[in-house]
Amino acid sequence: MGQDHWRFCDKCTTMFLDGSPNKGHCAAGGGHEAQGFMFDLPHDVPETPKAQSAWRFCQKCNSMFFDGRPDKGHCAAGGGHQAQGFMFVLPHDVQETAAAQAAWRFCQKCTSMFFDGRPDKGHCPAGGGHQAQGFMFVLPHREFVRPDILNFDSGPVTSPLPLGGIGPPGYSQKRRLHLHIACP
Repeated sequence: MGQDHWRFCDKCTTMFLDGSPNKGHCAAGGGHEAQGFMFDLPHDVPETPKAQSAWRFCQKCNSMFFDGRPDKGHCAAGGGHQAQGFMFVLPHDVQETAAAQAAWRFCQKCTSMFFDGRPDKGHCPAGGGHQAQGFMFVLPHREFVRPDILNFDSGPVTSPLPLGGIGPPGYSQKRRLHLHIACP
């Protein structure tokens, strides 16, 4: 069983819950900005040698953090993180697949889950970039956010060709659109 709507924040590089209008507190300022895959994270299942428990949602900043040690890290909303909801059990040190992305890491400074697969290490609420430690997490996702059909009438477009297309809403802050033009 998993919870979806977990997303990568393009500003701070942490994993955050994007399931409501509240985008939490981002260490880079303002709310988090979703980009990329829609992660579907397992919870309330037994820990195994390849899946670590004690990962939680922080009700203050909306980030995923490790709640398995006495200190609660550094929250972008101030103080330590505050756990709420499910106990997530996250796979690590397994093969990356088309449905699971590698390079997710624990930050030893703020205790958040962050993406360590690009040169910049984001913005850590404890200062500077995130610092990876421990396991290499491989997190399950949907290949694409569910696409909705977007219909356009060609009224304002000066073309004799009908226009239409599909695009995955929420795939990034910049909407991607793929158009098909029917030629007579």
